[in-house]
Amino acid sequence: MQTSNRETAAERQQSLQDALREVRSIVRRCEKMKGKFPQGSSQDSLLKNRLHAMGVAQLLLEANLSGETAPSFTREELERSVAPLDSIIHKCATAQKKWEPGTRYYRQLQRMIDAMQTAKELVCTALHALEK
Repeated sequence: MQTSNRETAAERQQSLQDALREVRSIVRRCEKMKGKFPQGSSQDSLLKNRLHAMGVAQLLLEANLSGETAPSFTREELERSVAPLDSIIHKCATAQKKWEPGTRYYRQLQRMIDAMQTAKELVCTALHALEK
């Protein structure tokens, strides 16, 4: 993965570490909710889709941080991960508008947005790699 001219390798590494920490946190929170929604309900489906996307993101982030080859995902697995990532980004951006920049909640939401954007970037890079 190439870094932009504005982002050094150290900054990129820190960004990946921050994103991984946030993704792991989301996975822990989602795991706690398993079984609390009726099977087949929209909440249950949303949770399963979110967990799938976070699992894919976590594996891609770990591979990038360790310098290892990213795990092989099918096009369907990667494409299925994009919508939940977009949803989290959108929901956090909407919620963020309710808070003043610099407040604890604003920063918390920004960390989640940054992590999801990093994860989405890795998923999209993996999708493009499948096209080659």
